[in-house]
Amino acid sequence: MRSQTLDILCCPLCRGGLDITHRRAVSPEGRLRDGVLACRLCKTRYPVLSWVPRLITPEAFTASEHAMLNACGKDRADSPSVIEEERLSPAEIENRIRRQVLDKVAYKGGSEKLRVRAEMDVEYRISHTEEKGKFVRTADHYLAEPPKTILDLGGGQGGTLSAFRERYKPETAILLDIDPEWMEVAWLRDPDTEVIRGDANQMPFKDGSIDLLVSTATLEHLPRWRTSLEEMARVSRQGLLCYGPNGLFPYDFGHLDTPFVTWLPNGPASWVALLWHRLRRTGRTFDSMKNELEETFYIPRPTVARLLRRQGLNVKNAFSEFLKHSVEEGYHPRAGRLKRLLYRNPWMRRCFCGTLSFACMEPNVYLFYRRP
Repeated sequence: MRSQTLDILCCPLCRGGLDITHRRAVSPEGRLRDGVLACRLCKTRYPVLSWVPRLITPEAFTASEHAMLNACGKDRADSPSVIEEERLSPAEIENRIRRQVLDKVAYKGGSEKLRVRAEMDVEYRISHTEEKGKFVRTADHYLAEPPKTILDLGGGQGGTLSAFRERYKPETAILLDIDPEWMEVAWLRDPDTEVIRGDANQMPFKDGSIDLLVSTATLEHLPRWRTSLEEMARVSRQGLLCYGPNGLFPYDFGHLDTPFVTWLPNGPASWVALLWHRLRRTGRTFDSMKNELEETFYIPRPTVARLLRRQGLNVKNAFSEFLKHSVEEGYHPRAGRLKRLLYRNPWMRRCFCGTLSFACMEPNVYLFYRRP
């Protein structure tokens, strides 16, 4: 963690300022590898472990994070050891991401379709940063000036943030996630990114400290997503890009790939998904789909827009602009052909997007918010 990052960080509990109280290990340039941060107001202590500040409630600390706090004690210490930052080759990074993804994705089993789907997921996360450029080009259409501070909320392994860093060259690029394993991969992938372990419901950032906040495929996995939206509005200054499934669209892309589950309670939706995948012979099991439905919240696009307007934001629906810049992804070749058709015919795209937007039934919630 760089010292200047403290200028935008705050305590997630009381929003007080943070100070570095212990430095156990630093890089030759002075970047903190291991140490402790402390709040000036409530005195809560937060560990910094393997270059990553762990700014979450103390109840959520892992054993290694508790061990760092205990090792540092409560007395101030400033005699750190100097450690070089770890730099992995592209091949090593690819292998690390591949192992992480294959451990996490729900496509295990003997089905050939599941194996192919898992490999597509791996390749997209590892090497398809250019496909994530559709988010960058959409942001270009709305941003008044290049952002100096970018936050990727729930950024996982960091591919989306890498695309934004390549385009805007911000002074500070931050990835916030709560999964320690994903954070490790994100930091190894791009050590120049500030990776922080934090909660979307209690973001450790000062009000209006982030020029551009990006959230892709994250909001639908947050049980307290209303609180997360309020936090996103609080910390963002110039803009906020939010992407996820629309609860009013009758088909779920990217999670279960099943019709009507967005409209149904979890119980009936699980059986609909099972029937759909049995007909398609994908090999998905009932338990895997039931678990995924319990962790996915299909939020209607108008609800997201209404909540953000209440926070004083000017809401713009960027679905048409996003579709214009979207490229074909290997998951859905038929959807890719439709995208190309709409890209070549602007009048057809405007008619298609206008009709879906009027009915609030875009395939994804994809809105750009900016303060008036």
